[in-house]
Amino acid sequence: MTDVSDRPLSASARSAAAKRHLIIFTTDAGFMMPTMSVIDQLLTQPAVLARADIIVYLVDIDPDRQRALEDAFGHLPIRFVEIPADLLQLSGEVSFNPTHVPHSTLARLSLGTLLPEQYEHVLYLDGDIQLLGDIAPLVEHEVAPGKIASVNEGVWMYQGDGGGYWRGMSAYLSGLGLQSPLDYFNAGILAFRRDTWRAKSAEALRFFTEHSDLCRFHDQSALNFVFNGRREVLSPLYNYISSYADLGLADRLQPRIVHFTGAAKPWFSRAHPWKGRFLPYYDALRARYPVLAAFERPKSAAEVARVDSEAKARRRKMMLLTPWRPMLRRQKLLRYFRDTRFAF
Repeated sequence: MTDVSDRPLSASARSAAAKRHLIIFTTDAGFMMPTMSVIDQLLTQPAVLARADIIVYLVDIDPDRQRALEDAFGHLPIRFVEIPADLLQLSGEVSFNPTHVPHSTLARLSLGTLLPEQYEHVLYLDGDIQLLGDIAPLVEHEVAPGKIASVNEGVWMYQGDGGGYWRGMSAYLSGLGLQSPLDYFNAGILAFRRDTWRAKSAEALRFFTEHSDLCRFHDQSALNFVFNGRREVLSPLYNYISSYADLGLADRLQPRIVHFTGAAKPWFSRAHPWKGRFLPYYDALRARYPVLAAFERPKSAAEVARVDSEAKARRRKMMLLTPWRPMLRRQKLLRYFRDTRFAF
């Protein structure tokens, strides 16, 4: 299959050849549209483009659709690079916990040998995010050797709640060797040095292969294991996951990146907390780039209704049975912002 990165560089691309910072995505067909929406937003931030290049690593995208991407987006300062199939092969013995997360999430653990040596500092972004503010400070941040910069997953807010969820998560974290829920990070936005990722991503892939039963959240679990004690903690403003957004503090805290963790993705769902806020943007992007239709499998009305109904039921159950929990978590989150010294 053709590697779009082999195209002759434009004059603007050649002038940027000395950049040391890189922004990367990995995506299969199902996440192509939301991934391109993030890139569309990155292109409106000149300070980001002045500092970093953008590469989209493709998982199982056939040659015809790859050529269609090149035709539609070749004029933009981004590159599409196919991940060779042999790098994506896993042992038949591994298990993959069935969730809304696709198997392609493991692809980024195979990128160690693909990241160009030109770049020293790398920012990985999931496709199910939206940029609501300037992310130049995140792009410009240079992580210490051997470490990863990441945002804490929201499980720490559940400590002390009691109930089955916390007991299960506590056992899961212990299985990864984590001493505290504040040691556990979300892997949707990560910053690291290229040489660090080359070593540690391979280690994480080995851990997943050998201990997939412990990896409840797939590559995120494995990355938490190998980077335990080797972190720079980022502010949730740069990865405002759904468990934070559920608390109704976004207008007050003003996150710069919101991350749609969970099954109710806002390119089709009107579920809490965003309630359809981003649907018009995604619809406008589809209209501007009709090629994206070739990468989507539109959800039926029944599928959307099911996802939204499940999300609504979970929230209704919490508000009826434990209405004090959201209030306590809001207080915890505000204290966390007030008392934590973040990497920048």
